[in-house]
Amino acid sequence: MTDYIVLNIGGTKFYSTRATLENSQFFGALLDTRSKTHYKLEFFIDRDGTHFRHILNYLRDKTVPDLYQAERKQLLVEARYYNITELVRELEAQSSAQGMGGRGKKTTKRRRRHYK
Repeated sequence: MTDYIVLNIGGTKFYSTRATLENSQFFGALLDTRSKTHYKLEFFIDRDGTHFRHILNYLRDKTVPDLYQAERKQLLVEARYYNITELVRELEAQSSAQGMGGRGKKTTKRRRRHYK
């Protein structure tokens, strides 16, 4: 059984182990379709590899990166694609917590003084 896996995500190569990738339903199913007798497993996935390091780190140690809103939305799209429901929930919770931060606060506008 091969423990060393190469993932080519949109042209960027990532290296991982079978044990890490099996923490995901998406990759677990992908690995189950391959015979366990392969000497080297390499997969190409036609996705943008920009945020895949965050996906891989989440599968390794369940850490959620602290990202700006635009990056978090992009990571959320990738987490949904790879069907990592726990990461999706955590990213959605971060987004809603950040979004609520500005709603409940009363803001005061500074008045401009007009001098004649």
